[in-house]
Amino acid sequence: MMTPLFFAALTLSSAGLQRTDALVITESARAQTARSRLAEALKSPSKKLTIHPELVLPEPSDPTALLLRASEVTKMSEMIRTRAKANAVFVEGTVDALIPMAKEQEGARGNFPGPLPIIYSSTDDDSLTTNLEQLQDVEGVEGVLIKCFSGKVIGSADDFLAEAKTDSSLTERCSAIWEAGLQPIPEIVLAAGSEWTEDDVEKLVDGVKESCGGLDPVSIVFATGETGEEVEGGEEEEENEEPSTPNIE
Repeated sequence: MMTPLFFAALTLSSAGLQRTDALVITESARAQTARSRLAEALKSPSKKLTIHPELVLPEPSDPTALLLRASEVTKMSEMIRTRAKANAVFVEGTVDALIPMAKEQEGARGNFPGPLPIIYSSTDDDSLTTNLEQLQDVEGVEGVLIKCFSGKVIGSADDFLAEAKTDSSLTERCSAIWEAGLQPIPEIVLAAGSEWTEDDVEKLVDGVKESCGGLDPVSIVFATGETGEEVEGGEEEEENEEPSTPNIE
């Protein structure tokens, strides 16, 4: 199981064009709008914590459940905005499943609280192109969460850079997402218990930017990989156990 830790908001790039040896990445007007909306939602000027729930919308096998899904998703969408006071929402599932949520959120534009930016959680790299074609027509979807190196656990900045040298898929996927007018948000799985100094984090962020094609991603999601160890001895031992989350100074 991988548990999201936090969001690291990066410095926004005002440039709409970045050149690398492999390709030229451009940020369309829609992508720039998406960047602005996500930056506002993911980072609080007052440095307060922001809330970004992650939802999984399963595909029902029962025809009745399929018919009821749209209304239930709509209700949940309103509750997340008005009662949970979320700032953005990550959604995993089919594009068809999130459309009712996108419609409900866009219907709140001009009201308070206003619509939440939706970030689509991509779980299948093979279907990314097809999903992007659909997502371009869904108002309210501003970004796509993509796993770096298929979710491989990273223990250091050097680990990331070594993977990036042999795997160019992150650059290609980010380029496709920007071309679709959305913002890519890389997810990096950090080794449990790993230590990260400020210099390590800066090196990692620079590596992510380079791997994304030279253009800053609006945010990075860090997750923790499994420790691979089972805890024995019940609740008392669990309470005394050292935290396994990465230590980022």
